[in-house]
Amino acid sequence: MNLDNKKILVLGGTGLIGEEIVSRLPKNNQITIVSLGSTADKESFTKLSKAFPNLKHITGNIFLPTKYKDKTFNELLDADAFLEEYINLLYIKPNHKELFLNEVIVQTQPDVIIDSINSATVLSYTKNVSLIKDYLNGKIVKLETLLATLSIPRLISYFDCLYKSLKENPNVEIFLKIGTTGTGGMGFNIPYTHGEERPSHQLLEKAAISGAYTNLLFLLSETFGMPSVKEVKPAALVGYKKIDYDNILLGRNGSNLKVYEFNKSKRINLKELRRLNFDDLKLNGVQEEFKAVFIDTGENGQFSLEEFRTIANEKQMGFITKEEIADIVWKELKGEETNKNMIANFKNSVLGPTKKAQTVKSEAIKEMEELVEKKKTPSLAFEVLGPPRLSKLIFEAYLIKDKTDFDTEKFANLSFVESLDPDKISLIISTGIPIYLPDGTLIVGRKPPVPSYDNEITEENIENWSYHGWVDLREKNLDHWKERIEKIKQEKGSLEIGDIVAWIFEHEDKGFRE
Repeated sequence: MNLDNKKILVLGGTGLIGEEIVSRLPKNNQITIVSLGSTADKESFTKLSKAFPNLKHITGNIFLPTKYKDKTFNELLDADAFLEEYINLLYIKPNHKELFLNEVIVQTQPDVIIDSINSATVLSYTKNVSLIKDYLNGKIVKLETLLATLSIPRLISYFDCLYKSLKENPNVEIFLKIGTTGTGGMGFNIPYTHGEERPSHQLLEKAAISGAYTNLLFLLSETFGMPSVKEVKPAALVGYKKIDYDNILLGRNGSNLKVYEFNKSKRINLKELRRLNFDDLKLNGVQEEFKAVFIDTGENGQFSLEEFRTIANEKQMGFITKEEIADIVWKELKGEETNKNMIANFKNSVLGPTKKAQTVKSEAIKEMEELVEKKKTPSLAFEVLGPPRLSKLIFEAYLIKDKTDFDTEKFANLSFVESLDPDKISLIISTGIPIYLPDGTLIVGRKPPVPSYDNEITEENIENWSYHGWVDLREKNLDHWKERIEKIKQEKGSLEIGDIVAWIFEHEDKGFRE
């Protein structure tokens, strides 16, 4: 396909991969990018506009009706008028012309559509699971709200609109989707689940939507009158936008991570309680917004050095560069055979970790290490990636390394009861991860992710909670750490904190890629 003088529509064109793809398009094209219009989106558009003076930017949510395109989905769930219209659109009287996706296609009349939106995340990461849990716990749940959040009906509505819009706009020659596996190429044993369960219901829903999306694209490609349909599906951590030292953003449009004063924390004596309840915890006594070295991975958020070292480990998600993905996309747009088109070849088309990316990973880690040394601030865990077990293991390793430098002979006299640095405590509990001391007390600074609900205090529950998301400084856990370090040393493995945690995920939790 000749990509000169074409009208090209890029959905999600300000994202990590979308921006890279746009930057490679011939400048004699009429290019329009669509995004939600966040501050980060506007900054990306400004950057691209310097190279593409005629670049156009349309803002809004393509999964919503045009009249609601600039609203967030969660805020719309509180609007009765929206719920009535949206449920009617999803279940009773589908009308693709009401959806913003159709409006964008009609307005731009594209020859090529490139969709780099992480649709599986958009459709599955709603309030549906929490609403169902609320209902099962006896709370009043509005049926219309639950129906509006279900992912499969929303996916079907999207494809109904896509099919009819393409049918009514026959100029489109190719529709290319950058998809996702939902688990970064890992299996059911993935450790990164944004919750206690592994794998979590929410993550599996995302993976299910990803698979359903691919199959619906296949059906679209088999439909007479449709353009050439392709999907490129990365199956590794995609990186990266930048490395920096600054405030840590909790979510794409969230607040910054704050460190709270130690004397504002609460110490709980578990021996005197029968049930845990964190509802009375308040975030007060703010010391400052925490700054640290991070790597910006686009929609996945900002990762610390050790989080990045863990997740990009070859036996974890691994790593693939946005440039490599853009190379594949560019070849597929031109009609070259890459064997990476999911629609043509489901089995062999995923893009796994690469040797080139391992080199880039090493360079990125080196740059982050140098910046950590310069700023004299640790880059450990922000509790953005999840699960809480990842953060808790990183913090445990950090505290142990600080005391022993992983010299197992020093473990015999290791004690944390009276010698914990208040700054280190503040750093840990400010992320939501509690610290469990040998005397049976728990140091907390905000509502922790584990347990995710109130439950009775039993020995079994305490063991479960400390395993999943509490920094556990009891003697038996320190003995376990000693055994781990000795095994890793015997295997001549890396003693970098992130590599140790990756080793734990692989060998103890059996969470690794084949």
